[in-house]
Amino acid sequence: MNITVSSQRVGNSIGRFKVATGLLLGALMTTASFGTPLPKNLGNGLREHVQQEQAARQSAATTSAAQTPTITSAGGDKVTDAQGRVLVSVVLNGKVAIADMQRSIVAAGASIHAADSHYRKGIIEAFVSADQAVNIAKMAGVNSVNLVLKPYYNIGKATSQGIVQHRIDKVPNGINGNGITVGVLSDSFNTSGGPIKAGDDVRTGDLPGPANPFGHTQSVVILQDDPGGTDEGRAMLQIVHDIAPDAHLGFATADPSELNFADNIRSLAGLPAGSKSKPNFAADVIIDDVIYYAEPMFQDGVIAQAVDDVAAAGVAYFSSAGNQPASQAYDAPFRLVANTAAATAGTNLNFKNVDPSLYKGGFHNFATDGVVDIAQTIHVPDSSRIVFQWNEPFDATPPALGKLLQSGSGTLTKAMPTKAFPFQGTAGERIGIFADAAGTSNPLPDVTITLLDPQGNVLAVQDDTTDPELLVTFLPVTGTYTIVIGGFEGATGDFIYRVYQASGTANVETDFNLLFFDANGKFLGAIAENNRATNRPIETAGLPPLGDVQLVIARANKPPQGAPVADHLRYVWFGAASLGEWIDYTTPATYGHSCAAGANGVAAYAWFPPFVPESFTSPGPVTIYFDDNNNALANPDRRLRPNLAATDGGNTTFFVSDASQDADTLPNFFGTSAAAPHAGGIAALVLQAAGGPHSLSPNAVRQNLQASAFLHDLDPNHSDATLQNGTQKMVIAAADGDGTNTSSADPNFFTVTYNGAGSLRSLTLDMSNADPTETVKGLVFDTSPTTGFPFTLGNLYGVPGSAITTSFTMPAPPPATSTQYRKLTVSIASGAMTSGETIHFGVDRDEADAFGPNGAVGGNSADLLGAGVLIPQGTIAQGGATVSATTSSGTVLQGVFKNLIGHGWSPLDGYGFINAQAAVQAAQQ
Repeated sequence: MNITVSSQRVGNSIGRFKVATGLLLGALMTTASFGTPLPKNLGNGLREHVQQEQAARQSAATTSAAQTPTITSAGGDKVTDAQGRVLVSVVLNGKVAIADMQRSIVAAGASIHAADSHYRKGIIEAFVSADQAVNIAKMAGVNSVNLVLKPYYNIGKATSQGIVQHRIDKVPNGINGNGITVGVLSDSFNTSGGPIKAGDDVRTGDLPGPANPFGHTQSVVILQDDPGGTDEGRAMLQIVHDIAPDAHLGFATADPSELNFADNIRSLAGLPAGSKSKPNFAADVIIDDVIYYAEPMFQDGVIAQAVDDVAAAGVAYFSSAGNQPASQAYDAPFRLVANTAAATAGTNLNFKNVDPSLYKGGFHNFATDGVVDIAQTIHVPDSSRIVFQWNEPFDATPPALGKLLQSGSGTLTKAMPTKAFPFQGTAGERIGIFADAAGTSNPLPDVTITLLDPQGNVLAVQDDTTDPELLVTFLPVTGTYTIVIGGFEGATGDFIYRVYQASGTANVETDFNLLFFDANGKFLGAIAENNRATNRPIETAGLPPLGDVQLVIARANKPPQGAPVADHLRYVWFGAASLGEWIDYTTPATYGHSCAAGANGVAAYAWFPPFVPESFTSPGPVTIYFDDNNNALANPDRRLRPNLAATDGGNTTFFVSDASQDADTLPNFFGTSAAAPHAGGIAALVLQAAGGPHSLSPNAVRQNLQASAFLHDLDPNHSDATLQNGTQKMVIAAADGDGTNTSSADPNFFTVTYNGAGSLRSLTLDMSNADPTETVKGLVFDTSPTTGFPFTLGNLYGVPGSAITTSFTMPAPPPATSTQYRKLTVSIASGAMTSGETIHFGVDRDEADAFGPNGAVGGNSADLLGAGVLIPQGTIAQGGATVSATTSSGTVLQGVFKNLIGHGWSPLDGYGFINAQAAVQAAQQ
């Protein structure tokens, strides 16, 4: 199959709330305490604020709790201090000197925030209570007292909903990115050919430039654009501008190659090494949303090193974590299965048409439970790409040849097509065998080198089809080796050879291949690069729609003993493919430069409920085995990536299309591509709040944002319930699955283990109280074979499937269909499930607000079974699916599914969803 080089983009108005009843307002106006009419010079919403405050006090004083209406305050449009006082601007009339007015305002109990004697007759800002606002408004030197509102972050016609979700609307007045420079890398800025151009975005206020109607006139600096892109970079810059409207913005394309990408990273930072660096533009924050398929998984590549360069220069770097979930990834230690008939026993794999050289070194065992399974089922419903790598040096430099140990020459003839030379080797020694044609009258046109170990077994072969050849290898034992010089396809002629000591970093010693078979075992093809020749431990190719296939990871060679060879494998699918078995919902999927030491990988949350990470966001961590020079690290570097999470799905003017979750018709931008600019924009606010460019190191910015994050689920894609009888844990019920369709149809989603006396007779799951952050709480089981996934048994340990029956009760209310229920009971025959035995099963789950024949969506993540966190409130929404069980003795056990909610790092969303208000406050302190 052809391997192509490509890149993948990981890919409001403020509501005004009123007191609930007119009767309450009427009572307020006639209260003795507030019988005097309010001053008319309370402006900008301050009058309504004072009325609400007074009404609340009057209601509390005269009405019982049961009769008191709930008063909801908009809150977000007011600037308040730690005492809950609001910030007001006191506009003076000149009758009293500003210094005297300041003293009078302080005497009234207010706190001065700022003053300006040059504006009109003077203006003073102060934090005041409702009563103080009234008293100040009556002072002789006062023209008016006005509520200071938060800057209206809806800049232009499209504003990201992330402004509210991250509490950006609650940061102090004036924190708007002023003085901070932000650079963005993506495909293009203004070349898509779409109807909405960059100039249109400037005129509507969605980007800065001379025609911006809100005074943000500094144009976006373009270092390099790319023709024919989608202008995703412009959509990212709209998000940054929403968050930090006064920041200076710049763009450079990440296309068309890794080297150009790396150069543009350095150029945006204004480094001398950047070929496109411009005077007066040096980014303090850089954001990108790109991954190149061939970026290394086990060490830092070209792009990651560029990221580290700019981070060393003081730039905070943010990159999308990826749009490939755990169910599209695989990560495991290499488990060798020898190339014998036993390897394929019990399979339908037909190796008749498979070249034996592709698998002569054995296979990988996908099974982890003591059995052998060399084939993994993969669903490939549409065009997809697989990237497979292992932990050997990437682009390793050739070894250095040192002391000459042996040399010789000879002539190959048709009668003697090979010639052998003995060589005394030492265990652990690394040697390089050089061979080339000799002379001019009869040179050997194509030399080959074969090395036999002391037992006569082939240790290594070198044939790159051109002269000269160099075979570098480690010697496994001490003894007499045999060097065999031959000619390709029987070529004859004169040759020379030399044996040297070799030193330097290890090369790729393992040649893995990917073999694909259809569901009936027919061989479809292989992805089989000669990795020892390329010195790249990677296999990647784009595949057409194949349906269900069986993937075999084969090894073409047996690496020499003593050589540092691969012991860890990873792959990631891009596109529609997903795993059909051997799924681990905590499998790392993120990789590349977003995992560089100097980068912040950013996961994605949609701005609407249920406030859990997007089903596609790529989890971590990553483990780095080699330094930038391909030297093996004494201790592999386990990097906690992603670092943070931020909003996706917010509005833009043109990118990509409208989503049903919001009331407007503006396009919504989903993906970790949209999350990264939210995080980077908040970083700009943090830097401004801390004092400006370089006021915080990149690591300090990272620590600030991580510390700000809301509570979140620390064991993502998992929830469990323990059912006890006293102190004895008799039943453990668990759920494991991400938010993808793979999870919805996983027959091993639920796990039930019994640890009590007698046997387990039944287990009932009630989903009514699950998904507590949703507007309509609860999940429903969808048993339809078309819109859902009927109850299906998975792996059973000690329990026969014939002993298990099910029933569904509590039908979901309209518009649900007849196949959707809130409650499931699993019944087990008496004595069939005793202590220590486990069953797995699956059935589709849907969100209660999305059920029905055309809305059976969502609800797949195991995290929805337990409590959640409301955003932007940051509070825990209690709840959880309930589970009850009955034992053979009649004992009834009950429990609730729980999540591990707290502060800290999780592999799915890093340290959690950024709270911009907390981050800015911490930076100011």
